[in-house]
Amino acid sequence: MSRVCLFLHELFGKLHRNDRRDICLCRTQPCAAARIVALEAARHRLPAMRRCLQTAFVLCLLTGSASAVGATPILLNFEGLKNLQQVGNFYNGGAGGNYGVTFSPTATALIDQDAGGTGNFAKEPSPSTIMYFGQPNLSASMSVAGGFTSISFWYTSLWFPASVAVLGGATGTTVLASQTLLGLPSGCGGDPTGTFSCWKQITLNFSGAAQSIAWTGVGNFLGVDNILINSTIDRSAPAVPEPTSFVLFGTGAMMAAALLRRRRKTMLGT
Repeated sequence: MSRVCLFLHELFGKLHRNDRRDICLCRTQPCAAARIVALEAARHRLPAMRRCLQTAFVLCLLTGSASAVGATPILLNFEGLKNLQQVGNFYNGGAGGNYGVTFSPTATALIDQDAGGTGNFAKEPSPSTIMYFGQPNLSASMSVAGGFTSISFWYTSLWFPASVAVLGGATGTTVLASQTLLGLPSGCGGDPTGTFSCWKQITLNFSGAAQSIAWTGVGNFLGVDNILINSTIDRSAPAVPEPTSFVLFGTGAMMAAALLRRRRKTMLGT
């Protein structure tokens, strides 16, 4: 329970006993709003203010968790991970920090081949590591123990469309937001090499607190970098001009298999 909530609870008890003594002792910054309520309580009719404070206390309890969730922006850029290392608990008490962020076993770090890794990409938002999922996997996910209220990320993808969904609700399985990630062009230049060179930032807007996010697509054709939690102001990579048209491929198994054979030499992870 926050200090503001505790103060409101104590204040309500004093007013219930008609005790006006020391009702304005809260001097810390988080209690500023509650102290104003206390001053008003001393000046006005106590029964009405008791009802007001009771309502404020309940609202404080209901909104306390949400305010705690959105307190600190977190940037996940995957730097410090080894090439082809599972991200796992890297940001959950690991070398990346203790943010309560965990990734599914399919989420894998990939380092730019120009930096000594096996990644066939360039112009990444924060050199030189990104997150991807290789074949035969079709998805990767991230969970945040404390929940989150906003999220953005950069992605690169060639030919195959992918999708992303933010999940939350009482069971953590309600889709709060989703978006299709269309294939991007490949002509944004290397550094000096890398076929997956165009990146685009995606911001997902939703109401309430989410618990996880999941990316789904064809393995080895989608890369993600600079995931920003509880903020949407990351400008670390230039925006990619929208292509005049996108070629969307059918989902039939034979078509997908044939296309994979043709594109095998230009997969994200080499």
